[in-house]
Amino acid sequence: KPRPSALLRIAIGDDGSLTTEAILDFREWFVANVPAVAPNALNDPDYGGLNIEGLAWDPERQAMLFGVRTPVLSNGPIVVPVKIKDLAGPWASGNLEAQQPILLHPERATGNQGIRGMSRGRDGKGFFVMLANATSDDEAPFSVYEWDGNAEGVVKRLPYTFAKKMKPEGLTVGTVGGKPALVLVDDNGGYQVVWL
Repeated sequence: KPRPSALLRIAIGDDGSLTTEAILDFREWFVANVPAVAPNALNDPDYGGLNIEGLAWDPERQAMLFGVRTPVLSNGPIVVPVKIKDLAGPWASGNLEAQQPILLHPERATGNQGIRGMSRGRDGKGFFVMLANATSDDEAPFSVYEWDGNAEGVVKRLPYTFAKKMKPEGLTVGTVGGKPALVLVDDNGGYQVVWL
């Protein structure tokens, strides 16, 4: 059956109005240009099909970073950098250029780990990456890693633990009450604030 495939770019006007552009063939373009995900792309995500759940901007690479939940490679999650050839150019797949996927190397867990969320890191440097079970059959717990963006995929696990029923699938860095914080959004409707 058809899978969701669009990638949106939203511009905020001076008056606060929003203008949206869509790359409607983004999924097809991604599969065709990232050979590592192609063999299983059409499967259901619970059977290793393409499922992207993380997105961040990398100013060092001048690229969008797509965090892939499934498929995993060599039992590890991958990040796919995608450059925009001309930032002022058209919002179209022809203006995109896929880079070599980066295999992250988290601590071992029970089952495969996929990326559930990504955010810029502390002071805008590096990234926070949320990992958890790649498919429903995997049992990897939710965990947060810091990644400085290195091409080797070396990451550092942070000492955060979550209640068994919590599903923290979104995260972002911000300021809460004047203090820097990492805000984790729960798929069940809750949230957690971690002071940085």
